[in-house]
Amino acid sequence: MALDVHLESAVTSIVADRGRLRQLLHNLLTNAVEALEGQPDGAITVATRLVMRNAEEVAEIVVEDNGPGFQRELLGQVFDPYVTTKPRGTGLGLAIVRKIVEEHGGHVTADNRPTAAHACASSCRWINQRGASRPARGAAA
Repeated sequence: MALDVHLESAVTSIVADRGRLRQLLHNLLTNAVEALEGQPDGAITVATRLVMRNAEEVAEIVVEDNGPGFQRELLGQVFDPYVTTKPRGTGLGLAIVRKIVEEHGGHVTADNRPTAAHACASSCRWINQRGASRPARGAAA
């Protein structure tokens, strides 16, 4: 399995609860790894970038994999608790991701893309840049 990381240099610092951000990344990466189970050419990409949302510059974290993708009929529900297609899954991993992102004033999306079968993107006001962002509860840089 290949892991490719692209960190945009313009993302200079993130103000977030360190433990919650670690949990978010863990859950997204675990989901990607499980999606690639049994796939010999599995690849995961993690990227950060700055994007404009409602006239505000925010950080976006994207985790993509080249697995089979989300089931189309479940795509709108993947962040709901107890929604899973995995035999041993609890359906809580992506629900926790959504909760963490919302706690940081952001939103999270999931889709199937032509370039990556499965992608989750979370955009939050995590950038400590020109005073535009607000620190989250328990924030640490």
